[in-house]
Amino acid sequence: MVKHAIVIASEDWCKAASEGRVRIYFFEKPRRKGIRALGPGSVCVVLAKAEKGKPSRFYGEFDVTRVREVGAGEYNKPAEEGFILTSQRLRPGERRWIIEFEEFREYAVKVPKKDVDVKTSKCKKPISEWPIMGLTYIDEIALDGIRSKAGRFRSLSHKSLADMISEVGEILGFYVKREESTPDGHFRLDITWRTHPLHSPLKVWEIEVSGKVESALARLKHAFDIWHPELYLVVSDVKTKERTESLVRPKIGAFAEIEKFLTTVGIDEIVNLYNSLKPHRELLSKLARRYS
Repeated sequence: MVKHAIVIASEDWCKAASEGRVRIYFFEKPRRKGIRALGPGSVCVVLAKAEKGKPSRFYGEFDVTRVREVGAGEYNKPAEEGFILTSQRLRPGERRWIIEFEEFREYAVKVPKKDVDVKTSKCKKPISEWPIMGLTYIDEIALDGIRSKAGRFRSLSHKSLADMISEVGEILGFYVKREESTPDGHFRLDITWRTHPLHSPLKVWEIEVSGKVESALARLKHAFDIWHPELYLVVSDVKTKERTESLVRPKIGAFAEIEKFLTTVGIDEIVNLYNSLKPHRELLSKLARRYS
């Protein structure tokens, strides 16, 4: 079973991670037991320390890509390049554990720890009463509980969402193409899924995080006219979803023809789907194989 964890960081670290300036979480002190229980598929929820009149609060999360213990040479170089936000430098012979990640997902609502009345399957006390000093392991119940309190994630980059959707497609056994042009060259589509490289796409994805969905719907409509696939539009908020629904509303919407074939998906749904499937990638990929 994949394990998740709560880790502590400063507000400055959280902001730098959210801006993409930090990609390594470091431990300032040596850890005797290490952190080998974490690995690919694990999620670390970051609790920002109480400071400047603000209580300790859950700021965001990241997916673990690699966990390892490093010496002074490996630690000091990324610190100098800004991938570890610290003025600390290790001396020869010293070692520290680090957690590497690719992207930090900032929560839309920074939930104070005292307000998280979520319990785990093994602990009767809610997280609000936990003494969190360093790394604290949590289960899926606690992770989902924190996420429900924090609401949706702040908007992720177009590339990050495209990476997630592409990987989900590959896990499910589809051939995935990015930035595919329509046969007439009029439009370029974000992502397509097909069952064979030479077949027409079965599913076409467009990602629109700016809130302007008209151009995305035009691309999807054109793809539908050519291939008749299922259509998926990823949007960033409820307002954009409502506007999309008005534009595809039967009889009055400018894109009413694709209403029955279009699924509008929120960013948090993509992230949750990705996080749910990724730990089981090997098994799902095997199950998705089709033999003639």
